[in-house]
Formats: sequence, structure tokens, C-alpha cells
Amino acid sequence: MSFKKNASNGLTTSGHNLSCEEANIFINDEPFNENEIVYGEDVSFKFMGINGFKSENGMVFPGMKVVITNSKGEEIVKFDDLYDDKKSLPDNNELILTANLTFAKPLVSGEKYKAEILIWDKKSDGTFKTNYAFSLIENPVIEITTSNLEYQEVYLFSEDKTVTDNVISNSTINYIIFEGLSGFNSKNEIAYPGLNLIVSDSKGNVLIEEEDLLEAYNGSGLKEDELSNQLRASFNLNDYDFNLSGQNIHIYIMVWDKEVGSGEAFLEINADCEVK
Repeated sequence: MSFKKNASNGLTTSGHNLSCEEANIFINDEPFNENEIVYGEDVSFKFMGINGFKSENGMVFPGMKVVITNSKGEEIVKFDDLYDDKKSLPDNNELILTANLTFAKPLVSGEKYKAEILIWDKKSDGTFKTNYAFSLIENPVIEITTSNLEYQEVYLFSEDKTVTDNVISNSTINYIIFEGLSGFNSKNEIAYPGLNLIVSDSKGNVLIEEEDLLEAYNGSGLKEDELSNQLRASFNLNDYDFNLSGQNIHIYIMVWDKEVGSGEAFLEINADCEVK
């Protein structure tokens, strides 16, 4: 039995008949040596030089189980075998096994979690266990102010992934996404939100201004459960013939309750982003 602990991020590993030269966490292909992860981050657990598998005809048969539990010990995320579709891998001394995970819904920011990864040999009793304790946090660059409205998550989404480095695209649709919105003065479970969007350049010049992106719902409103699930605002700089690659912009959004007025119930966000 072997046991190791990474002094930087607290990652612990232990093996029985399986060993690993290096096990670590990577974000954006760089080693990650912290315990706070931004909501929506893509995280890779890499096991490099893992050996001890029973070889059959030059092939090995690994399995990898992932379980993430919250501070109460409740299972929030579970994958029984990330290598279920890969029946076998070539047996060599440079074998690398990877768990690629997105730390987002059903995980929530502001919570503490523990990730447990079990690698096992499907042809023997060999096992290799990894534990990592972490906190999931909101993107610290998104400033959020709220009055009488509540939310669970607010994040940027661009090019098919959550933005955690505040770099957005000049040529595709960018989203600002709200999850878990509540607190509206609803009628028969129907709420009447407004959504104001302003995008400006680094000098404060307004590039895009949408007074109310939800004006079309003034009459019908939106169901409370739809608002709670997700509300999106979007913009594409390319639609306005802007080429802001390499420049900084400022995004301002206000969601408000039209039943009580923007001064009584609102949620404001401010974010400075780089355009690529």
C-alpha cells in the first residue's frame, strides 16, 4: 500500500497493487495547486505513469469511478466508470488515465465538496484511490448587487464553455446566464421581469444598449419555474460590425421586477472582459 499527499492542493493518493508516478490536477493544461475552483471550470485529474495492471495480449483493462460529495456527505455527482466505453488500452510504462470534469450544475458555488476517484484493474484486485477537497466559488471578477431578488448562479458563457478567465469571443454569441432567480412579486406563479443590457468599450463609449430584452413578455410574463431554471441575455459583437479583438469591454446587466419597479427589486452585474 502506497500513500502520497500533494502539499500544495491537498490531493491524496493511495494504491494497492497499482502505482502512479504522478497524479495531479490541471486547469487549462496547467498544474492547479489550489483548493478554490471557479464555478464552471473544466478540471482534469491526470494519472501519469500508472502501472501494475494485469496485461493480456499487450492490453490492460482499467476502470475509473468518480464520486463528488457535498459537506453533508451527500452524493451530488457520480460516474460509475469513465472508461466503460474503452474496453482496453495498450500496456506501456507511459500509460496516462484522465478524468475530465466540469465543476458546474448540479454543483453550486459557495459549497465545499470532496472528489473521490477510484481506479481499478478489471483483471485483478489492483486499486488506486484519490481524494481532493475543494470549495466552489463565484467568478470573482463578476460584481453582483442585489435587492429583494435572489439567485443561485450568475456566469458568462462563450464558445460552448463557461467563461472563467473573462475572455469572450468577438465572432460568436456570448451569454450571461442566471440560474435560480427568485423573489419576484408573481401572480399565479407568473413573474414579470425586465432585463437591461449595456456593453461599452474601455473608454466608456456605449457599443450595445438594450433597454429591455424581455419586453416581448410584458403581457404574458414568464413562469416562475422557467426563471428559476435559467434566464439568458446574449449578444454577438460581430452583429454590430465591431472588431474588438484584443480590447477590453464592460458588461452591465440589470434584471428587475416590473411589478414593483427597478428601484425595489433588482439584480445588477458588472463585468470587465477581454475580447479575442
